[in-house]
Amino acid sequence: IDTVSVNPVPGAREEKFGATAVPMRIGTGKTATLVMYVVPRAGMPLTLGFDFMSESRYMEMTSGPMTATSMAYVLFAMAIGFHLAIMVLMRAWGNAALILYFVAQFLLFSWNNDITYSPLPQTHGISSLLVLGALMLGFLSTKMYFGITRYDGATFRMLLGVPIFLAVLVTSSIIVLPVDSLIRHMVLALSLTSGYLFLVLISVAQVVQGKFGASYMALGWAFVFLGAFITILSSLNVLVPSVFTVCAYWYSLLPQAALMSFAVVMFYLRQDISREQDDAEYEQETEQVNKIIQTREGQEFNRLKRLVEHERQVMQELRDREIQQNEEMRKARVTADEANRAKSAFLAVVSHEIRTPMTGIMGMVRLLLDTSLSSTQKDYDGLAERYS
Repeated sequence: IDTVSVNPVPGAREEKFGATAVPMRIGTGKTATLVMYVVPRAGMPLTLGFDFMSESRYMEMTSGPMTATSMAYVLFAMAIGFHLAIMVLMRAWGNAALILYFVAQFLLFSWNNDITYSPLPQTHGISSLLVLGALMLGFLSTKMYFGITRYDGATFRMLLGVPIFLAVLVTSSIIVLPVDSLIRHMVLALSLTSGYLFLVLISVAQVVQGKFGASYMALGWAFVFLGAFITILSSLNVLVPSVFTVCAYWYSLLPQAALMSFAVVMFYLRQDISREQDDAEYEQETEQVNKIIQTREGQEFNRLKRLVEHERQVMQELRDREIQQNEEMRKARVTADEANRAKSAFLAVVSHEIRTPMTGIMGMVRLLLDTSLSSTQKDYDGLAERYS
C-alpha cells in the first residue's frame, strides 16, 4: 500500500488508511501468505490492526447503516442534542460551553476519521488545533458549571492561566516545529493529558468545597484523562496497540458524556427545586410579614381606637362637667338675682318703714324750732334737722 508516491491520475486513488481492505482468495484446505509493503507517512504514528472476514461479512459491515463510524456519529449527535435540549428547556444558557465542547470532539473525530490523511497542507496543524479547541472548551465549560469567578482567587487565576499557557505552547509548536517533529507530538500529548489532569484536580477541589455535581464532573474528566493517556501510550508502543488502547480516548467520551449529562440534569433540577423552595420561603416570609403588618396595624388601630374612645370619654366628661358648671352657675345667678331682688324689696320696705316715721319726726323737729327753746335745745334741734 503505497501512500507516498504521487498518483499520475489525480483523484483516481483515495488515500484512506481506515478500513482499507485487501481481497484474498484462499482455496479450501489451503494456506496463503500475504506480503504487504507499507510506506508510512512521515511524522504520523500508525497502528496496523488486521482482521480477516468473509466478503459477505465485509460488505455487511461497510455498507450497513450501523457501522462503527455511524454509531460514533449517532452517539455524538445524541450527546449534543441532549445538552442542547437541556439548554433550551431549562434555559441553561451556561450549558452552551459544554455543547461546544462535544461539537469540537465530534469535529476532531470526524477529521481524524475521514480527513486527517488528506494531502491538503497543514492537515496535522488543524487536527492539533481541534484538540486544543476541545481542551479550551473543556476549561470554559468547567468554569461555567461551577460558577467560578474572579472572587474565587487562586482557582480562578489557575483556571484562566493554565489554558492560556497551553494554548500558547501548542500554537507555538504548530507554527515553529515541523510536522514530523517528535517534540511537536510530545508537546501536544503532554498538553492534552496535563490539561485534562488539571480539570480533574479542579473538579476534585470543588468536591472538597462541597459543590453539587462536582464528583460527577471529576469522574468525567478522569475518564477522558485516562483515555487520552492510554491512547498516547499505545501510539508510543508503551502499551500493546489494540482496538481498545488505540481508541481509548474516544471510548472515554461515552462515560464522560453520561456523567456530565447526569451532572447537568441534577444541577439544574436542583436549581429548580432550590428556586421553588426559595419562592415558597419568600411567599411564606411575605405572608408572615403581611401577618405581622396586619397584626401591628390591628394593634395600632386598637390603640388608636382606645385612645379615641378615651379622648371621647374625656371630652364627654368635660362637656358634662361644663354643663353641670353652667347649670350651677345658672342656679347661682338665679339665686343671686332672687337675693338681690329680696334685698331690694327688703331695703325698699325698710326704707319705707323708716322714712314714714322719720317724716313725722322731722316735722316735729321743725315744729320745735318754731317754739321758744333754750339755746342749747335749739343747737340740738338744728343738728337733728341738718343731719336728717
